[in-house]
Amino acid sequence: IQRDSSGTPLIDKTKKYSDDGYIPDWKWMENYIKSLHCKPLTTENIKHANTIDVDTWKDFEFGRLISDIYKAKAHNKDDLVESNNSGTSIRYITRTGENNGCELVVSTNDIDQNAIENANAITIGDTTATCFYQEEKFITGDHMVVVRAEWLNKPRALFILSILKKEQYKYSYGRAFLMDRIKSTTLKLPILHNDDGTPYVDTTHQFSNDGYVPDWTFMENYIKSLPYGDRI
Repeated sequence: IQRDSSGTPLIDKTKKYSDDGYIPDWKWMENYIKSLHCKPLTTENIKHANTIDVDTWKDFEFGRLISDIYKAKAHNKDDLVESNNSGTSIRYITRTGENNGCELVVSTNDIDQNAIENANAITIGDTTATCFYQEEKFITGDHMVVVRAEWLNKPRALFILSILKKEQYKYSYGRAFLMDRIKSTTLKLPILHNDDGTPYVDTTHQFSNDGYVPDWTFMENYIKSLPYGDRI
């Protein structure tokens, strides 16, 4: 708040900003932000390298795209110790919709090493349908589903999550995003094509009954081509 030279708070008799008449110190806030030592985030991506034609995309059942899906071991928040030591700490992923699902960074000292999840996974809160990509090792709270796939990396995950999150409005505590529902979710994705422009068909029909194959390389390159995609 604004103060006079003696340190006494200045009081606005009109009480514009608060019932007590205090006035926010805008100049202090401005100077504080200017004093922070950080470099502006820059990008060399000025123009998209790829375009999207959704009309050529095909439907895929999410469960056929992944190699593993399971409920993670739940850790009680009250049993964990918050930590800022980068060498002995780990992210605690919960159903929160903020900070990439990370509610706390906690000490690993008293955590069973077998309960630590490896990096490169998608986490889904089954009662909230909150979905995030985890690029570091992590542990989870209650009601957390872990998804793994051979094609998975950060840019591909971001592409898939942008579509998967569109399903969130369908689910809540009364209708959870359970594993069977996650697996049966339909995603419309770009597909591989032959050199002559016709769709490539996988005779094993691994990903779809029609033999279509998702174009993971296109998805990855598209994300990398977005403004600031070179900073991922």
